Amino acid sequence: MGDELYQDRYYQDKHYPDKFYPRYHYRPEKNWMNDPNGLIYVDGWYHMFYQYNPGGDVWGDIHWGHAKSRDLLHWEECPIALGPSYEEGELHCYSGCAAVRDNQVYLFYTSVGQGERGPEDGAQQWCAVCDGDMNHWKKIGKPALPNELRGDIRMWRDPFIWKEDEYFMLLSGTLEKRGCIGLYKSQNLREWSFCSILYTSQEYELLECPNMLKFGEKYVILYAPLEGTRYCIGELKKDTWEFVVEQEGVFDYSVGKRGFYAPNTYLTDPEGRYLTMGCLFEWDRMSCTYHRGWAGMQSLPREVFLEEDGLHIRLAKECRKLRKKILYQGLDQIPHTSGDKVSEEGGQEQWLAACLQGEICCRVRLQENGRFGIKMFASWDGAEYTELIIDHTVHKILLDRSRSTQDVNVGTEQIEVKIPKGGCDYHIDIVLDHSSVEIFINERYVISARVFPDYVFGGIAVSEYPERGAVEGFIVYGLAL
Repeated sequence: MGDELYQDRYYQDKHYPDKFYPRYHYRPEKNWMNDPNGLIYVDGWYHMFYQYNPGGDVWGDIHWGHAKSRDLLHWEECPIALGPSYEEGELHCYSGCAAVRDNQVYLFYTSVGQGERGPEDGAQQWCAVCDGDMNHWKKIGKPALPNELRGDIRMWRDPFIWKEDEYFMLLSGTLEKRGCIGLYKSQNLREWSFCSILYTSQEYELLECPNMLKFGEKYVILYAPLEGTRYCIGELKKDTWEFVVEQEGVFDYSVGKRGFYAPNTYLTDPEGRYLTMGCLFEWDRMSCTYHRGWAGMQSLPREVFLEEDGLHIRLAKECRKLRKKILYQGLDQIPHTSGDKVSEEGGQEQWLAACLQGEICCRVRLQENGRFGIKMFASWDGAEYTELIIDHTVHKILLDRSRSTQDVNVGTEQIEVKIPKGGCDYHIDIVLDHSSVEIFINERYVISARVFPDYVFGGIAVSEYPERGAVEGFIVYGLAL
């Protein structure tokens, strides 16, 4: 293997806080970030606001950070948009959305304090507007919705607004120990009324960050129930404000808040797409005692669309621009790995490529009893790796992180996805960025996770399994901004 294989191995880490810092996923230079907020396209710019602690790398003192981009890839960090109004008892600016009326941008968010203003029963929905430059914001609604509209909902939070003949808002929380989403409406973004409890979960006690996407006569609700991110497809009956659920599913398979979480969607994309982003959290290594200086990153943008067979999710086409070089390309005769230890002089491990910031694209035809796997983020000797496995013998897709690191303080829980029985063709797209992996399979199964490998070799290989199926294409791209 030539030097090209190791192009990421010798990255100048002095330019980054540590080896896990992302190279092309957005995050501010330092400190804590979580949920994306207020995703909006205005005057040629994609704006992203986000939960941010300007004073440290742990959650606390939550502000709204702000960044903007022309292409969803290259982001400019902007001045902080919102900070708590401490003098009025506000301690945190929780998640929310952006909306436009008469060429003026409104930010709606959940305001919380402590005691009677705490998040359980004292949360309020506040609003701010800008003077036109998207950098200076004035709070005009404190609160923007009458508190009585909360009714008996606890943990009332995370406004999301979309527009039809009038403006509609979703707010989530807990009602009678069940997660719920309330629907509200307004003609002018200033006077709001309650429509209905639109959705109630039979499984989760708290729902967060609801989004509403409209596809013709069908609607899709995205929400985060502290366990991955889910969706439901249905019809909104506007005479009764009832949402009739027709199908439910998982938007992203993560380990709670340890992978993709808290979705927010661009509703004003100039191409008419729905582009959704979420936070890739740091929780799997928060128990580590070493200094980080940063925590959290935003996912890459995902295009969400509805077909007759259900919801589809894929990387936004802009992400292809990250492909700078083909590190490996093969068709049928793909070398594979046995997992046995080898030396640099050769052996049973056959690494197709090595990179810490790359994309793996392949097609595989798997029979009913087949099993196919891809190892990534591997050490040279094969002792450390993260493995994606499609296993028809147990009808599951697995992301095995059990050997992803040798640090005992890092979470390594396996992620499992149930799949139907029978043979199938799979199109797999995997994006790697030093400590994150985002996996898209057939535009139907999406898995996101953080991994923290000790070694920086970053080996990639096809696993050796009986009946591993026919690999019809396998490409590894090196990615960079």
